[in-house]
Amino acid sequence: MNDHYKRGSLQTIQRLQELLTAEQFEGFCRGNVLKYAERAGYKGDEADDVDKLIDYARWWRQSVKGEKITVNAEVF
Repeated sequence: MNDHYKRGSLQTIQRLQELLTAEQFEGFCRGNVLKYAERAGYKGDEADDVDKLIDYARWWRQSVKGEKITVNAEVF
């Protein structure tokens, strides 16, 4: 993972989960799923957008289940 997504020991997405309510964080993830689904194949590499969509969907699911999200080293 690129270091520019990391602040201290946490990735920015993990920090967002700490700072936002569960509802806000899940809405953020949902919005990014929709964004990457809509733009896949139109901006940049389609496979990269699908990978990001999957990451945000996984984080959304983890949050819905009341879990702390896990960050895959291959994200972004």
